[in-house]
Amino acid sequence: MPHDDGFYVGPEASPNKYRLLDCLGAGGEGEVWTADLTLSPLGRLRVAVKILRDDLIGRDDASWERHADLLRSVSHPGLVRVVEVFTGARKHRLGDALPAGRNRYVVMDHIEGDTLRDWLAEHPDSTLTSRLQRLRNVAAALDEMHSGDQTVVPIAHGDVKPGNIVIREDGTTELVDLGLMRISDGTGIRGATAPYAAPELLRSGAPTTPEADRFAFAATVAHVVLGESPPTGDAGPDLKQTSAMLARSPLSARRHMLQQQVMAALEAPPEQRPKSLSRWLSTLTDSLSQVTEQGGEAAAGPATSTHDGVGDGAGSPTGPLWRRRGHLASSAVLALLALAGVCSLVVPDSRESSGALPRCASAGPSASPAVRGSAAAPATGHPDELLIFASQDKTELINDLARAYGPRLAAGQCMTIRAEAHNSGKLRSMLARGWHAQDGPRPDVWSPAASTWVALARHEAKPGILGDQAESMFSSPLVIGMPKPMAEALGWPNTAIGWSELAELARDPRGWGGHGHPEWGPFLLGKTNPRYSASGLAATVGAFLAATGRTDELTEEAVNAESRAEPSVVKDIEKAVVHYGDTTLTFLANLRHADDRKADPPYISAVTLEEASLVAYNRGYPCGAASDEPGCARTDEPTTPLVAIYPREGTLSSDHPFVKMVGLSDAKSAVADDFLAYVRSDAPEVIDRLADVGFRTFDGKRTKNLTAEHGAVPSGAASMLEIPPARVLTRLLEVWPELRKPANVLVVVDTSGSMENKIKDDGTTKLDLVKQAANALVAPEGFGDDDRVGLWQFSEETNGGPAHRVVVPSAPMASRQRDQITNGIAGLRAGGGTALFDTIDAAVAQIRSTWDPNAINAVVVLSDGKDEDSRRIDTVEKLVPKILSEDEPVRVFTIAYGKQAVTDEASRATGRDDGDQDDRNGDLANISNETGAHRYTAPDATTIADVLIDVISNF
Repeated sequence: MPHDDGFYVGPEASPNKYRLLDCLGAGGEGEVWTADLTLSPLGRLRVAVKILRDDLIGRDDASWERHADLLRSVSHPGLVRVVEVFTGARKHRLGDALPAGRNRYVVMDHIEGDTLRDWLAEHPDSTLTSRLQRLRNVAAALDEMHSGDQTVVPIAHGDVKPGNIVIREDGTTELVDLGLMRISDGTGIRGATAPYAAPELLRSGAPTTPEADRFAFAATVAHVVLGESPPTGDAGPDLKQTSAMLARSPLSARRHMLQQQVMAALEAPPEQRPKSLSRWLSTLTDSLSQVTEQGGEAAAGPATSTHDGVGDGAGSPTGPLWRRRGHLASSAVLALLALAGVCSLVVPDSRESSGALPRCASAGPSASPAVRGSAAAPATGHPDELLIFASQDKTELINDLARAYGPRLAAGQCMTIRAEAHNSGKLRSMLARGWHAQDGPRPDVWSPAASTWVALARHEAKPGILGDQAESMFSSPLVIGMPKPMAEALGWPNTAIGWSELAELARDPRGWGGHGHPEWGPFLLGKTNPRYSASGLAATVGAFLAATGRTDELTEEAVNAESRAEPSVVKDIEKAVVHYGDTTLTFLANLRHADDRKADPPYISAVTLEEASLVAYNRGYPCGAASDEPGCARTDEPTTPLVAIYPREGTLSSDHPFVKMVGLSDAKSAVADDFLAYVRSDAPEVIDRLADVGFRTFDGKRTKNLTAEHGAVPSGAASMLEIPPARVLTRLLEVWPELRKPANVLVVVDTSGSMENKIKDDGTTKLDLVKQAANALVAPEGFGDDDRVGLWQFSEETNGGPAHRVVVPSAPMASRQRDQITNGIAGLRAGGGTALFDTIDAAVAQIRSTWDPNAINAVVVLSDGKDEDSRRIDTVEKLVPKILSEDEPVRVFTIAYGKQAVTDEASRATGRDDGDQDDRNGDLANISNETGAHRYTAPDATTIADVLIDVISNF
């Protein structure tokens, strides 16, 4: 091997992956280097590599892996991006033997820009509007970290301050120095800079929390207004002096409401600080016009003081924490993810993208949007952000493309783009009934998985919400994914296979024995609920077409006829379903879990999904998409790949439409059109990203990974079917409940003492919210009349009796049973401990006593805490084998309810037997995974109704 003078590092499988260039700093927590990642003989990517001290995040590998999972999972346009996290050999020269010992590494993007602290010093005459605008991305990023939506557990940044906010050349801002990303469970590492440190952090041993971040953000706002860091005293932040300075500052002297809002946030006790920093910042911006004298916004004079070195970087062992562009970045990179007091890195981002609109030279003052369309149109999100609600399988992809596209200037306004994951079926219902204020900010653009949802929403919707156009962003046909050995047993790839063949296999009492493999058992299908999932709806349409023999267009008459037919292809397909759900993520994650375990017989025989999801799964995405969901980070390829069966009767294509809402500002409308054109272009970065996760272009052209190697090339491509008219889809969804597989379900609710904890100022408890969400359990669009449903509550054993109490015995879900369950939930009372494992064991035994081979047999468990009081089965390691010991499978769906329950789940993550850490494997998650079900989380107790709807979509 050739020898050179550079140092190299990399993961164990590729130890020479990164060539280190310059050491930018070193301190008590490690070193930071610039490095090159070779992409091809002609291209390199400049990154920042942080080499952590071995004992920085626990001495054991499990602690490090949990921390690494958090680093990988945090993603937001307002946060610096983590490229890779790994453990590998110590730095070495190319050609030398690898040194003994290992280091832990974090690889990050290079960014270029000034800190907000330096920008303020260089722009003393900037308006207050433009200053506050710099904080929008940061507020949104902190809100996302604090919510725990991406990371399962809420995360605190720990050192929010102007020196850790970077303004890129295009005017966008990013929060760097993610610190050690403190988990909000009371064990977080304390760390903050004096002028921005919450008073409670000055107490000995006090951990950093989201509430402390909120104080630091308010202090940063004070710095932005004053042009200098807030004053400090012996006891920490000097709030009295801060108030006096705000009263004198040229930018705030005449704005008494602004002064009051800033000081209220700084003086409030931790639990009363603004929960949503984005909304709080918006109220500050709204108050700027409220001055005590005539005239416009006061111009800022020169900063009256420059004592910003109180703690925002000055005085550290390595000197200032930031150097501006054009200067030696001698101490700047460790702030990116950081080692407090070491260094941080700012480097150019060489990526450019196409697009007719110009990139923003700076994110100047926002123009007041001139809203077109209906004056009564519901308000959308921030005026300088185009908000896209997208199906979960492509949210990360859209955000990646949005970052490459960059902020754009339109109608005098600098506009960024952000996508959020939302279930297509739920959004269709919300848009159809009209957007309500309690639904939150309305999206600017809706991009469901397929135009079927757009057709249904338009058929049902009130006017003045959905725009007229719905153009495809990219596409992917529906396929039947099957483990390769099973597909080969059916004659793949030489034999055409369709829904009719699968229905025949499903009704054959021999199951796979009819194809020479009795060890595989019956044919088991993973199919999502057509009420919520595009792939589930497309699969149901395909089965109806196969049953009727039509290849042109499905009609209402054909749907009605098939719903009455005996035998029925559709019914036979539905009988093979293991359970339903709102996303294919569950089936693919469980398939990968079974693949890692080398499970025999397999978890399922087939799953209906998009071609892109199948390709992504085979390429190492366990959930079939780039996703922030726990356990979905890309890993090695599965041992047994899936192959795509393109139904011989034809199939539908998910066209991922892009639909603008009515009433967008001129700026948002222009940026939406331009971004859509960019995504539909042949820009190399667009095509490469589509190819990475297996999508075709908007017009159906294949991308490079749609190959036989990744399971995607059929022997003969199936024809593409037309989407049925909306009235036909509506009728199909009306008759589907009569055809679907019935359910035999026991709902078990934790009523231990902690369920009486108050979570709202009005005294509302967690149990109160469960009661308010009871409609989700009894709504007719959930469980059908033929489904058997029962209700238990549990806490702990008393007087030698069981920990559970039968509230409503299991019975068919006719109107009387719905009333009894409604009344039973209303009468729940909390108290006692949490005998979780004993109760689940008893519930599974109860379902087995009424086990139905033609039904989905399951237990649904809602709990807000860990097991503390079980006397018979006191560990999950004893419980899971007991559940799996019988031939009659019972799936256990679990809901971790409330922040503490979700935190407990993550803190008890045990990892897989093969060493692959998986933070889905807390106790509840472990139970769900092993029984082939799914674990749900409701860290925000107020969302329990939505979570229950997701759970019931499995039945």
